[in-house]
Amino acid sequence: MNQDKSPSAENVSNVLSDTKERLRQTAAEVKEQAAKLARQRKSGLADQLDDYRETIEKKGEDIEQEDPNLAWLSQQVSGRLRRASDYVRSTDFETMREDAEVIARRNPALFFGGLFLGGLVIGNLLKASATPSATARPESAAPSPTTYPENEDVVQPRDESAAWPAVPPSETIK
Repeated sequence: MNQDKSPSAENVSNVLSDTKERLRQTAAEVKEQAAKLARQRKSGLADQLDDYRETIEKKGEDIEQEDPNLAWLSQQVSGRLRRASDYVRSTDFETMREDAEVIARRNPALFFGGLFLGGLVIGNLLKASATPSATARPESAAPSPTTYPENEDVVQPRDESAAWPAVPPSETIK
């Protein structure tokens, strides 16, 4: 019994085909938008590195008469920041990933130490840039003083002004 596809099977096949094509198109659009955003972020990072470099160069020029060693150091840092910003601008993400992989394999302790320090810096920047309303507790949310019943079995809160640790007089060593 050899039958051709029924009209409903053809409809299902057409719907599946259309859905697959739409998914491919959507995936391509999302990939392009992600690449565009990544290029913008990469350019922004390079610009920020250039801003830091310019600031360090100016400070180095300002202190050149007072401390030539510090001025030399600022020139060195400035040069490295220039190379870093040029690298970020001119290198694609795949090459950056490969370079980071090579560095991590050659110097794993240095690489993970850098990641740790970078995380600390980013965490502090995020904490510093948080809005006051996000970090401050409104007065209505302040904890109310807890009242304890006058019972010997309940531990009373210790006096915060007392020296740490607070040892009752009966437990002192003689």
